[in-house]
Amino acid sequence: ASLPLDAGALIMESMAASQTDEGWRAGIRNVLECNPVDMAALEDPALMDMHVRQQRSATVNGFEGQLLEWKDYGEPRCPPDLPDLPYAVVSGREDNVANVGQGVTDWSAKLGVKPHLVTGAGHLIFLTHTRDVLVAAGLIATN
Repeated sequence: ASLPLDAGALIMESMAASQTDEGWRAGIRNVLECNPVDMAALEDPALMDMHVRQQRSATVNGFEGQLLEWKDYGEPRCPPDLPDLPYAVVSGREDNVANVGQGVTDWSAKLGVKPHLVTGAGHLIFLTHTRDVLVAAGLIATN
């Protein structure tokens, strides 16, 4: 089951209101508790600290961007005039945080690309499986 958008908004607002690293950590754990693969990854203090910093910086100017991104997992809204560039849709196969499965399907169709689902990766794929993401996006070689 994925976390409803309204619940995600409340958790993110409470994380920001706490203004403490421990408040952010607690909120992150609340959001990701449905993802065993991510909860295991967050046992690494360095990874947790990196995610806290990322969440803080992503919400400096408010939560609208994060909430729209979250909503786009389930209801993709592709901009009408995308530049003619190569695109990749990469997701963790074990991501249960949002409606990623439908978002991956929809975004892949809208962009005309084959999705890349990384086994063993969850919502934190960009932190835990960075190399897999860069390879899937064609930014680095496979070897």
